[in-house]
Amino acid sequence: MSAALRTPPRFETERLVLRMPVPSDFADHAQTLGDPVRSKFIGGPFPIDKAREELEHLESDWASAGLGGWCVEVKETGKFAGVVSINNPEHFPEIEFGWVFQADAEGLGYAYEAVVPMRQYAFGEIGLKTAVSYIDPDNARSIKLAERLGAILDPEAPTSDNDPCLVYRHSKPEAVQ
Repeated sequence: MSAALRTPPRFETERLVLRMPVPSDFADHAQTLGDPVRSKFIGGPFPIDKAREELEHLESDWASAGLGGWCVEVKETGKFAGVVSINNPEHFPEIEFGWVFQADAEGLGYAYEAVVPMRQYAFGEIGLKTAVSYIDPDNARSIKLAERLGAILDPEAPTSDNDPCLVYRHSKPEAVQ
């Protein structure tokens, strides 16, 4: 994989659009990151400036690292539903597929529908051989999503600072279909 400059693709699924952030995404994303219940599995709650910084990084990370994320929009309503991303922060031992969704977007299959094209892009266009999702052991929804995506629990995988999270390993899509 090269860290060449990339313009992130826009994806459309049956019900969703994966795109770069727009100003109207900020309030909803800040609400999620600031809510102690919604953000507890990703290290929150976070101050409002962290939400702004995260949305800015969705786009700028593509230019600096060749990886990044997308805002997920519901086609029918135009409403912001959440964020999916291909992350590679310095403190992560491996590239991660991550996601965080609004409370009203949970249980509708949006996360799965959004991660599938992201995963296909990561393994196809970017050329990843593997990726992981670091998941809090109490985050049943994310565990279920990772398993639905075909990810396998990898108890031998390293974590950041020996974080007691679970590590789910993703394989190329054709390997799990």
